[in-house]
Amino acid sequence: MALVLQRAIALLRIFSAETPEIGLSEGSRLAGESKATVYRLLTTLCESGLVEWVPARKTYRLGPAVLELARVREATVPLVSVVEPVLEEMQEQTGETCHFSRFNGSAMAVVASVESRRVNRITMVGVDALPLCTTAAGQVFLAFADPRIVADALARTGIAGRDLELARQRAGQVRDQGYATVDHFEDEQIFGLACPVLGRNGRFLGALAVTAPPSRNTEQHFRAILGSLHEGCATLTTCLPD
Repeated sequence: MALVLQRAIALLRIFSAETPEIGLSEGSRLAGESKATVYRLLTTLCESGLVEWVPARKTYRLGPAVLELARVREATVPLVSVVEPVLEEMQEQTGETCHFSRFNGSAMAVVASVESRRVNRITMVGVDALPLCTTAAGQVFLAFADPRIVADALARTGIAGRDLELARQRAGQVRDQGYATVDHFEDEQIFGLACPVLGRNGRFLGALAVTAPPSRNTEQHFRAILGSLHEGCATLTTCLPD
């Protein structure tokens, strides 16, 4: 039963802003499962309302039950409504794109973002998840989250040997300095800076980050962004539930 549940959750995580619908063949390919297995899982998810069938295109998409669960979550444990005002204030202070992300079991899921108003900017539009080892938010997670959760997450990435050792060394550096920086995301050159949001009990709650074009990475701007991040993290520590 546990394995079936893990497979169903993995299938749900395939859906994103870039992949709002999947066919049976695509679902099988992306999930790494047989078509028969994916069909059974999707059929069960359809019965629960978590997924729905689209007859016109012979595809599947997220169902209304997902929205119902999201509404209950936000009403009982507010997150987006708490984070967005902080991001808006940070965007006013820095002039750059700001975002907040949380660990979703395999990557850092982007919960909310506020875009820079500048013409030359780094956008988070269409970005749903951030890899752990190559993004500032992911590196903050590796440095400050529960070591047992981090170890499990690294095992799932499949990295090993020298790459794994480098990831651990980088996490140690981030832990010592209190923030993470990166100079690229996928094939794009960026300046990314992230800090951990910790609960009042010290538990890792998420990563607050700012992304900007590398041309604006001056010492003065870096310090201004870092100061804004520290203020935002302090606010979220007092506002977010542990």
